[in-house]
Parts: sequence; structure tokens; C-alpha cells
Amino acid sequence: MFCVYARKKYKTMQLIQQLRKHRRLEFTLLLMASCFLSFGLIVLRVMATGKLHFIFLIWNLFLAFIPFFIANWLYLFKDRFNKLSVIPVVAMWLLFFPNAPYIITDIIHLQPDKSFGYWYNLLIVISCVWNALVMGLLSLNDIQNVVAEKFGKKTAWILSVSSVFLGAFGIYIGRILRWNSWDIFFDTKCLMYDIGEHVTNPSAHGRTFGITLFYGTFLLVVYLFFRQLMVRKESV
Repeated sequence: MFCVYARKKYKTMQLIQQLRKHRRLEFTLLLMASCFLSFGLIVLRVMATGKLHFIFLIWNLFLAFIPFFIANWLYLFKDRFNKLSVIPVVAMWLLFFPNAPYIITDIIHLQPDKSFGYWYNLLIVISCVWNALVMGLLSLNDIQNVVAEKFGKKTAWILSVSSVFLGAFGIYIGRILRWNSWDIFFDTKCLMYDIGEHVTNPSAHGRTFGITLFYGTFLLVVYLFFRQLMVRKESV
């Protein structure tokens, strides 16, 4: 029991050291505090109303955390990876990446009115969208930096831009077609058929390309702005 505890403590200290080394400890703690704020707002609403209407946002935030965790872990310990071992990690990250921008569409659950409850609900959704987008953009930035180091800057930019639009397409798959990231493991055939039908028959699925194009362009602009801020932060 003591050995297990000591091993966990060592790994935790090692992670903290890596976060400090890359000047990320304060940012990570601030992001955690922001996520706990969203969680607290949801819990307060449940306690006040007795309804679980927005409890699903906690699950969506967790799904947005997965690509953040994968990318952050890869970036912090990138020296342990060679070109070949990076590829499956990036692929796993890309599988879950659309969950981060997907939360933008949860605004459809709001029912506008002039009551205090509406504004409180709006605050809940905005805080969750903010946290999910930050985690998604930071994960994309980490992946681009690692890929640039292993495969070159050109490859990294191609991957980043492609990931943004694939993420936008993932929003469509999730919100409109109602597929989940894990369905690729449990219902692969039906998922691939549905995707193939929309990709190979664009004239019948104009909304697919419209949502992908507009959301992808929006996410790309936001990411480019975010990346400039990260470059400035690292140069200070």
C-alpha cells in the first residue's frame, strides 16, 4: 500500500515539475478554478430548482477535457516520444478533439426570456463554452508544437488547419447526426456509412458542408488569434 502511495506521489510531483518547467502550473490551476466555477454554477442551479436540466454540461466538459489531457501529456513528455509513437497519440487526440468546440452548440438549450433564471442559465452555458474552447485551443496548440518539432512546421500547420475543419465536421456529426466519439469503436460500420453518405453526396447534404465551412472558419480565426497570444506569452 505504501509503495503504491509513494509511486502515485512521485508521478504527481513529476507532473508538477513538468508544468513548472514549461511555465504552465499557474495557467493549469486557473483553468481548473474556471472549470470548478462552471461546476459550482450548475450545482447551485440544481439545488435551487431541483431540476437536472443543465447537468449534461458537466459530462460535455469532461469530454472536452479528454483532448486537453492527451495533448498536454504529449507536450509535457514529448522527449519520450519518437516520430512513430507520436502518431497514435495524435490520432487519439483528433478523435476526441471535436468534443471541445461541440459545446458551442449547447446554447440551443437556452429558452430566452427576461427572468433572472434565463440570465443565470446563460452564464452557465457561456462559462462552459469558454472552458471547453480554451481546453480545445490549447490542446490544438500543443499538438501543433509537438508535430512541428517531430515532423516540421509545414506538416504541423497542415494538421492544425485540417483538425479545425474536421472538428467543425465533428460538430455536425454530433449535433445533427447524433453520433459520439466512442461510436467509432462500438458502431463503426454504421458511423462510417453515415459519414460516407454525407461526404460522397454533397448535393443532397448542403447543410453538412455549410456548417463545416462556417464553424471551421470561425474556429480557425479564433485559433490563430489564440496562438498569437500564446506566442507572446512564451516570449515574455
